[in-house]
Amino acid sequence: MQLNTQNTNSYAISNPLNFLNPNDVESIEVLKDAAAASIYGSQAANGVVIISTKKGKAGRT
Repeated sequence: MQLNTQNTNSYAISNPLNFLNPNDVESIEVLKDAAAASIYGSQAANGVVIISTKKGKAGRT
């Protein structure tokens, strides 16, 4: 999901990841320069941060 930091809400601009619960984060990956641009296009030329959240496990309730 691409985050829009051009929001008029000043709190969202200061912390665009505010909606994400830190307890739900499973891993964080950083893609830089050409790797990010080749996968995500020209808007990702400066880099991409990939945050994977925890998901439900099969067989568990």
